[in-house]
Amino acid sequence: MNMGTGSNVRTHWCLERALSGCAALAVVLLHGAHGAEAATAGHAAKLVPHRAVYDVELDRSHAGSGIVGLKGRMVFEFTGSDCEGWTQNMRLVTQMRNRDDQASVTDLRSSSWEASSGDRFRFNSSTYQNRKLTESTAGDATRGGGDAAVKVHLTKPKQNVLELPREVMFPVQHSIALLEAAAQGERSLQVVLYDGSDQGQKAFDTTAFISQSYPPGSQTDLSPVTNADRLKALASWHVAISYYERKGKRDEGTPSYEMTFRYYANGVTRRLFIDYGDFAIKGALKEIEFLEPGQCD
Repeated sequence: MNMGTGSNVRTHWCLERALSGCAALAVVLLHGAHGAEAATAGHAAKLVPHRAVYDVELDRSHAGSGIVGLKGRMVFEFTGSDCEGWTQNMRLVTQMRNRDDQASVTDLRSSSWEASSGDRFRFNSSTYQNRKLTESTAGDATRGGGDAAVKVHLTKPKQNVLELPREVMFPVQHSIALLEAAAQGERSLQVVLYDGSDQGQKAFDTTAFISQSYPPGSQTDLSPVTNADRLKALASWHVAISYYERKGKRDEGTPSYEMTFRYYANGVTRRLFIDYGDFAIKGALKEIEFLEPGQCD
């Protein structure tokens, strides 16, 4: 693999997946969505949407990856309410270096909105390579009634209509399912996920493994983070998720990539780690601002 646009964009999208539905934990506990009672058992906390800043860097790379350096910064923001839906915005800028010490800067900007009912998901993203627009994706996914398939109307990079199985989950839905599974003491969760990545062209089979919860105040080795004192009073989980191309059973072959992260009961993610096989990256939470939730009429 060389250090082309494709590998850098793939890196950006996978980092976003680690964050793209985590704030849904705040949705569940703040506004009483499905599964809230189970989620709060033993892990009560008053939760709010948030804006988080992460530093990203290369953890390791094999010679064949062509990557010798990577660093960047990501800003993730979650806002909204149970009645108006949930908006997630992200900007991630990274610089990658190859073995010839040539640098390439990629800037990914994405935004999505998801209905709290899970029936609609709108998304758009733009990728800039060395300040030049190289990719744009936009679409609107709708879940029909009964056994109807999920229909995705893509407008970028070109007009297209996709049909996905009804059991497909959108990012916030996926996070709610993870929360319910963790609260009930389950250790794994398998779902088909659609998040608009890869130009909106595909859904992924995912398998998540959830650790036992860390009690409030545990793992004191975590680095200090600006405005993050309230995290000390919250329970959290270690989550590992594998993403598979939808070609067969999950136990056949290796995943496209795997990620792990620490998942707090208020929707904050830290200690991100993404393994592509030939290289791996990590992200550290540096600062966080807790935001007021949207108001319902």
